Amino acid sequence: MKTFFGIILLFCTLSAFSEDGYDLWLRYAPVENVNLQKTYRNQVKSIAFDAKTPTLEAAKSELKTGLSKMLGINPSFTENLKNDGSLMIGLPNACEAIKNNTGEDELQRIGNEGFIIRQVEGGYLLITANTEIGLLYGVFRFLQILQQELPLSGLDVVDAPKTQVRILNHWDNLNRTVER
Repeated sequence: MKTFFGIILLFCTLSAFSEDGYDLWLRYAPVENVNLQKTYRNQVKSIAFDAKTPTLEAAKSELKTGLSKMLGINPSFTENLKNDGSLMIGLPNACEAIKNNTGEDELQRIGNEGFIIRQVEGGYLLITANTEIGLLYGVFRFLQILQQELPLSGLDVVDAPKTQVRILNHWDNLNRTVER
């Protein structure tokens, strides 16, 4: 009898999924709402993003990973803005479209690590910041918005950190476990 229960317990534990904490908040679960997934795919069918530095390459890589996992697509990147369902990512002086849709006062307000994510006239989205690190944070917030399955219509996020230091309280132990 004990052997029987032992075998049942063994099979139950084999099927259990153990969270190791490696992904933290970056799980990028697929978007389950089919209509919303279609809307998201249309919005990111063309991404204008000129990533020539390590920081911007990291942002681009994370965007590729997130979009492929959440939407099941391999996004195409271009340096030219297409007004039909595209996402533009760049510093304010990168192009006229970004410059025309951001104000000097709000750019001043977001500082060095803040960002702006906005749907603008023509239906496209832009992510802009004063620095590359701000763009990286903006890309992560955009992915968070998709992961939370929030609407993109009328999106207008202006975010600036309240403190100068951002810290994630976790560490990897030598035995490959993660603590927070």
